[in-house]
Amino acid sequence: LKMNKEAAEALYVGILTDTGRYKFDSVNSRTFMAAACLVDCGVSLGYIDNQLSIETLETLKLKGYILSNFKISENGFAYVVLKRDVILAHGVSDEDAAAQVSTISTIEGCPVWALFIEYPNNEIRVRLRSRGPVINTLAEQYHGGGHAKASGASLDCWEDLDGFVQK
Repeated sequence: LKMNKEAAEALYVGILTDTGRYKFDSVNSRTFMAAACLVDCGVSLGYIDNQLSIETLETLKLKGYILSNFKISENGFAYVVLKRDVILAHGVSDEDAAAQVSTISTIEGCPVWALFIEYPNNEIRVRLRSRGPVINTLAEQYHGGGHAKASGASLDCWEDLDGFVQK
C-alpha cells in the first residue's frame, strides 16, 4: 500500500501521543522504526510538534488554576479537584479539562497524581497516573480500572474524596 503524507501524519500523531511522546515503558525499537517509516513518507516533525504544543488561552489559564490549587497528601499524592463551576468559568470543554492530568506530573516526591473532575449530572471521574506505584488496583476499588501507571475511576460523591486520597 502507498502511504500519503496525510495518512502518515495521522499515524505518527497517534504513535506520538499514545506513547507520551516516547516516554512510556512500552516504547521499543519497533516504535521508532514505525515512526521512521512515517517520517520517510513526509511527516514534518517540527510541524507536528508545533501543532501539539499550541494551547488556547482558556486552557493555559486552567493550567494556572491547577498549578495554584493542587494539594499533596502526607504520602506524596498530588491531586486537584475541578468542579463544574471551575471548568465552566475557564470556558474549556470537559475533554480539555481532563487532558490536564499531566500538569502536576512533575512534582518531586509525588509519584502518583490525579485530577478529580466533576462532569454534568454530578458525575465525578478520576484520572489517576503514576511514575511507579501500581494504581489500577486502587482504581478498581472505585468503579474503574486501567493500566498499572494510567487508570481511571469514579467517585459516588465528593464525600468519598478523602478516603480515595488516603488509600
